[in-house]
Amino acid sequence: MAMNVERSTCVDLYKFADVFSVDIVRNACFQLIHRNFVEVATSEEFCSLSVNQLTEIISHDELDVKEETTVWEAVVRWVQHSREDWCR
Repeated sequence: MAMNVERSTCVDLYKFADVFSVDIVRNACFQLIHRNFVEVATSEEFCSLSVNQLTEIISHDELDVKEETTVWEAVVRWVQHSREDWCR
C-alpha cells in the first residue's frame, strides 16, 4: 500500500499513528521526517512531539542532516517551546 504523506502533516500523523499503533502510517511519517528533517524541525508541529518521539527521531541513524548542530538547534527550540508550555 503506497502512502502519500505531506511534510506539512507528517508530524501530526506520526504522533497519531504512534499513539494508536498504526505502524504503516507511523513508518511512512518517520521516514519522511528523517529525509526532510531540516524543514520539519522548523515547523510548529515539531515542538509538539513528546520527549520519547523526539528522542527516537533524532537518535535514528538515517536522520538526514549535514551538520549535527542542526539537530542540536532543533532540540534547543523544542526545549524552549516545552518550557513555555510548562510555565503556563
